[in-house]
Amino acid sequence: AVWGQVDAVVAAGLNGAYLRRHVSVPVVQVKIIGFEVMNALATARRISPRVALLGQAGQYPELETFLSTFSLDIPVRSYRDPDDALAQVQALKGEGIEVIVGSGLLVDYAERIGLTGVLVYSPATIGACIEDAIEITRLQRIESGRREYLNAVLSNLDEGVAAVDASGRIQALNPAVERLLGISASGMAGRRLEEISPALSLGEVLRSGKREAESVHRLAGKMVVVNRIPLATGAGLSGAVLT
Repeated sequence: AVWGQVDAVVAAGLNGAYLRRHVSVPVVQVKIIGFEVMNALATARRISPRVALLGQAGQYPELETFLSTFSLDIPVRSYRDPDDALAQVQALKGEGIEVIVGSGLLVDYAERIGLTGVLVYSPATIGACIEDAIEITRLQRIESGRREYLNAVLSNLDEGVAAVDASGRIQALNPAVERLLGISASGMAGRRLEEISPALSLGEVLRSGKREAESVHRLAGKMVVVNRIPLATGAGLSGAVLT
């Protein structure tokens, strides 16, 4: 996929785990509930009595107890990675298994070697995950719109504005600050403000949570009036703004 054209991904099993580690867009992982597993096994048993369930280690913690309690002869196997998954499917075929229940990867492997695969996820669950992904995208676009609006406002202010997060790392610098300090904001995000200009440090405000109004500093050969404003949320101090 071209990630610049993708807002969110819906995935399950090893695919979902891999993508969460390797892509920057949100990944909604499909969760399996017990009822769906039982429904998939029932569908598989209508195809053949020789059924096995495959999942990642620890994916079906209560199922083996349930199957043994009700004397259901359905092997439950786990796999570590795609190579192990394929080996498990091949081994089950050698044991006479005819239908494999599992994720899309396992269904693909089963059908590749002449078995029948039954997907463990229901269309309703997939649909719900897609709805979640759409909602995440909608909220991201709202937030992106707000950020663009704020950046447009900051860009057109004659007053210099710098914002940092709760750890003092730069989140925004407007063009007036760039002109004053003779720097470019490009690449500054994530750096500490005092690294660029010790006189503009917001460390004390972040420690005390108290506003500092109209202190005078000499900066880049000019006298400037500085305001330091803590930003508080219900969860505590979230950052600070310097003007």
